[in-house]
Amino acid sequence: MKPTDYPAPAPREQGWGGILLALGAYLLLSQLLFAFLPIAETIVLLIPSLAACFLAGWWGGGRFVLAALWVGLATWGLTRPPAAQAASAYNDVTRSWALLTAGTFGLVSLVAPTQRFLGRALAAAGLALLLGFTMLLVSNRTPVQVQRVFESEYARKTNLYAMAADAQVSLSAAREGVEKTATMRKALEALVVQAHQGSKSAAPLYPALLMLESLAAYALAWGLYHRLSRSRVGPALAPLRDFRFNDQMVWGFVAGLFIILLPQLSSLGALGWNLLVLFGALYILRGFGIISWLMSRVWVGGRAAKIVAIIALILLSPVVAAAALLSSLGLGVLDTWIDWRAKARPIS
Repeated sequence: MKPTDYPAPAPREQGWGGILLALGAYLLLSQLLFAFLPIAETIVLLIPSLAACFLAGWWGGGRFVLAALWVGLATWGLTRPPAAQAASAYNDVTRSWALLTAGTFGLVSLVAPTQRFLGRALAAAGLALLLGFTMLLVSNRTPVQVQRVFESEYARKTNLYAMAADAQVSLSAAREGVEKTATMRKALEALVVQAHQGSKSAAPLYPALLMLESLAAYALAWGLYHRLSRSRVGPALAPLRDFRFNDQMVWGFVAGLFIILLPQLSSLGALGWNLLVLFGALYILRGFGIISWLMSRVWVGGRAAKIVAIIALILLSPVVAAAALLSSLGLGVLDTWIDWRAKARPIS
């Protein structure tokens, strides 16, 4: 692939509000969902992905200094001493995945420079997963061993959370009184139990969760790169209201659903749940795209106000959050056949 095959240099994308809001949400959610995400330190994924963008941009005629700077930063991040509390096996797995997924993203960007973002990102994450499993087989290890690594890390983080919560309750005991402290302790104990249960459920889903984390890191890296460099590595990200993908991907969701529902396929339960989580998350995002498109037709506020309104609605209560996610999933899946945005009449 020659550098001339890339799009010509273009002005930097304008507008930092949306990308900074997305970056903040990305970093915040990684801390809130520490008991469920395989890699809670998501910056480990983001910096190498950004370095891959700058390398692809340099190959397409961008500045070598910027590429070298970000590659150096990514190298420092991946080789610096890890957190002392985390197990060495966990640190090895997370850094290996970060390097592998950034490498495949850069490789796909070099091979298909005109490919739109989502197709490129899905190909890169899927290739990284395939290579990761191949490397496990070659080294006489199994995916179950990796799952146990994540289980141990989940348990460690949840135990730290429980200890911190208990210490906080003990400190407030003298101020709040025995009765209020007891109520607070029961609530925190319930949260700890939920975190443990969630961790046990999330551990077998690490392939899908790793892919989703990588897709999020790719998207942020893509948006940040096109605001920091004039050398394009592909088309700009479309607004959320225009988010869609190949309708044939619905069969991945359907396959996962069939595997889960059919008793004859119970031995493939882990595969079915991973397919449901991966494709379900994509269709939930597609559903939110439809909601964002609907809001753009009736809402006079700015984009940031819409995002804040949606987040506030989801965080209002677990019931509202579950209803919002299920509704978005339904809208996204049905969009395969109905195509809500194409059927709507323009507002006069």
